[in-house]
Amino acid sequence: MTLYSDWTRWCALLDSRQDHEDEAAVFVQAIRHVLGPGRHVLLELGAGAGNNAWFLSRELDCVLTDLSGDWRSAAPRTPAASTSWGT
Repeated sequence: MTLYSDWTRWCALLDSRQDHEDEAAVFVQAIRHVLGPGRHVLLELGAGAGNNAWFLSRELDCVLTDLSGDWRSAAPRTPAASTSWGT
């Protein structure tokens, strides 16, 4: 897990949150296609820095998990109150 944890300090430089906005929009569209309208719960396993959830939480109730405490600590909290972190 050391290599994985070592990436946390570089995350903001190598993987901008803004780069995930279009990707998250595609996910929301696919989820809506299958589940229909409404606010659904999304479980994200291995959420890392939570960049996708930052945008997904506008439309979905997100539960994020990651084995690495370093990633959970480095991740910015998403703006939606409906997002929670688990281990």
